[in-house]
Amino acid sequence: MTGWRVWAHSAFYGVGLILSSRPAAAHLVQTGLGPVYDGVAHFVVSPEYLAPIVGAAIYAGFGGKAPARRAIVMLPLFWFAGSLLGELPRAPPLILPTWLVLIGIGAFVAADLPLPAALRIALCSMVGIALGYSNGLIAAGAADPLRSALGATAAVFIVTSLASAAAAATSGWIRIVFRVLGSWIAASGLLALGWALH
Repeated sequence: MTGWRVWAHSAFYGVGLILSSRPAAAHLVQTGLGPVYDGVAHFVVSPEYLAPIVGAAIYAGFGGKAPARRAIVMLPLFWFAGSLLGELPRAPPLILPTWLVLIGIGAFVAADLPLPAALRIALCSMVGIALGYSNGLIAAGAADPLRSALGATAAVFIVTSLASAAAAATSGWIRIVFRVLGSWIAASGLLALGWALH
């Protein structure tokens, strides 16, 4: 095949791909399984949401079984409330910087600060409502934002249940592994800060 034929075939296929493409939805994950699964997928593939939720659940679990149980309820509940607020038609775009949330919750986990259970749950609630609000602002552009929020909330519930229960049951060197994970969360926040300043 000569050079001009290769070029013509490439151009033909390239134009065909461009004309057959579908519109892109910025940062909205579309699984094709419906808005609930879209919400679940969006949460799972977004490390800026997943890492702080895992960190908050671990920190609640470090306080023992009672804070871990409360976090299982409060973190998803405040996430859902924040999502509903973010989906309001005239919701102001007040988003807590990702790097701040990551550094903050990562530092709490890494340091394993001995705070009372009520403060641990208050921290979980603040993380939940802040990240939920941010998620709600994004999900407002979805086809069915309420169901998308329900899907994301279900994912938050599952992740919180697993992480807080695992952290509450740990001791010794396994607890140190969780603290190292907290330092990685904080380090990812520092990377996000550097990227934002760049």
